[in-house]
Amino acid sequence: QHVLIGHAHNYDKNTRSVAKIRATCGQSLLSTDGKMWRRHRQLIQPAFERESLARFVPDMLDTVIPMLDRWSEVARTGQSVNVVSEMTRVTLRIAARCLFGTDIDQDADRVERCLEVILDDTWRRLESWVDWGQISTAFQSRSYRAAVEEIDQIVYRIITSRRKQDSAPDDLLSMLLRSHDTDNESGLDDQELRDACVTLLLAGHETTANALAWTCYLLSSAEPVETRLREELGQVLGGSHPEESAMQQLTYTNQVFAESIRMYPSIWIMERHVVADDEIAGHLIPAGSTLLISPFVLHRHPEFWPDCETFDPDRFVPQVARTRPPLSYLPFGAGPHQCVGQEMASLVA
Repeated sequence: QHVLIGHAHNYDKNTRSVAKIRATCGQSLLSTDGKMWRRHRQLIQPAFERESLARFVPDMLDTVIPMLDRWSEVARTGQSVNVVSEMTRVTLRIAARCLFGTDIDQDADRVERCLEVILDDTWRRLESWVDWGQISTAFQSRSYRAAVEEIDQIVYRIITSRRKQDSAPDDLLSMLLRSHDTDNESGLDDQELRDACVTLLLAGHETTANALAWTCYLLSSAEPVETRLREELGQVLGGSHPEESAMQQLTYTNQVFAESIRMYPSIWIMERHVVADDEIAGHLIPAGSTLLISPFVLHRHPEFWPDCETFDPDRFVPQVARTRPPLSYLPFGAGPHQCVGQEMASLVA
């Protein structure tokens, strides 16, 4: 409460981890603070409200159904699937399709390959004591630089083409192109659009893929939960493909996902830089230090989560959830920097 909401102005993103992310994502919601962050949030937020995202359900289904058909064939032959790989691929394709519409179809394989290289290299640099690439781009790995350059070529080509179209597809990129500041009527320039698109592709698919992979894992070891989930899906959907309106009725399904990201939040730790000296619960928090908040640890605090290692979606029955402090559950962060993609992640799941 103190760090993320009450005194958020004193805890910025001038951190080691964000510096490494900025190398790929540029000046985006993930990597900025202050005036620039507020401008980007104001322009991007409307595109990620649930009413705006509902139109992408058919695109999501067009991506998911072929995967499930392939899984059925694999199951019939007794083979196995790599759930992490499958979820990474399907969520990336959903994110790219929602962002760029059919313009991305011809480049989907290239984008997937490049983002895999970029993610692997970013994690390598996050785990390294010294990141020579921050000293000079000449020290960045050749494969990383090539992947970023290829992504940039694809994204800038689509942006340039879209700006020239009189009638553009109704996707997230078009919504971002139409958004303007209320004060001076300025929209996102090409560099800002590029940074937003790359951020949404990277952050939008990797975190959701992790959440879905953990959900599959948890369901595989909780037969009563899986049975209840199947029963609700059968009753609400009746064997048909889901529409956005029906998703609101899938209460137990939503509880399953909520409990999954309680146990295994995709963002398991958040880092903040302390701007000025502060005090929390009698402890001095000195300026210039780094403060860490771990949703993974918080989601296992016994005061809020009895029997915390048990997978129990009934924790999120509304009357039960209301008994807990709101910030005992932080899968999407909190305060002004709460994840802009929360509704999209829930819709995809």
